[in-house]
Amino acid sequence: DVELFLKDKSYRPYKKPNDTPLYINAKSNHPPNIIKNIPDMLSKRLSSISSTEQHFNETKQEYNVALEASGYTEPLSYQTPQTTPKKRRRRRNVIWFNPPYSTNVKTDLGRRFFSILDRHFPKD
Repeated sequence: DVELFLKDKSYRPYKKPNDTPLYINAKSNHPPNIIKNIPDMLSKRLSSISSTEQHFNETKQEYNVALEASGYTEPLSYQTPQTTPKKRRRRRNVIWFNPPYSTNVKTDLGRRFFSILDRHFPKD
């Protein structure tokens, strides 16, 4: 999804002519940290595939309209891409339990699940 300009060695985001971006609604039943970070993630993505701020500004309008239609108020802003050194990752044998998210659930399902595990499967 990148449009390359070989003459001036630049690039910018590419979108098919009849494609309209669509994002999850800001009031949907998703974890709050996901909903809060969507405009920031989109800004980072568009900034990373834009060679200059000018290319970013040329394409951000359609994405701002799509975000506003989904209920977001934060406008997109250019963020200079930062390179971070790769860290060595050591694989660990860990089993994760991620309970399904729902705003309707008021109990601490994860804590109750682990207390049942501890009660019936002691660590000894």
